[in-house]
Amino acid sequence: MRAIDADALKRLLLEMKYTKGNPSLILTKAGEEIYNSAIEMAIHMVMNAPAVNTAPVVHARWICGKYYNDVYGYEKTCTNCGKEYVVGFDYLFCPYCGALMDGEENESD
Repeated sequence: MRAIDADALKRLLLEMKYTKGNPSLILTKAGEEIYNSAIEMAIHMVMNAPAVNTAPVVHARWICGKYYNDVYGYEKTCTNCGKEYVVGFDYLFCPYCGALMDGEENESD
């Protein structure tokens, strides 16, 4: 499952509605009504679909520190929560705060 922007989808659907002079569609009057009714039905379904609870994605990256021979790993620090751990591989998510370690910046940064 993925969350979508219902308002953006509604705008796209409204842009698809048939208007006179649209060179991409050649419809009879009845076809125009059916086509536009289908678009309106799709808009209604999108706008009345149940919402899901989603948490915003927090982006961060690992800062690599000292190497430890005994565990064959580097000290890693999360740029979001500042917690450190030592391991030989990188987690995709910080095990402490759950930040996505994709190296991107958060929108509020």
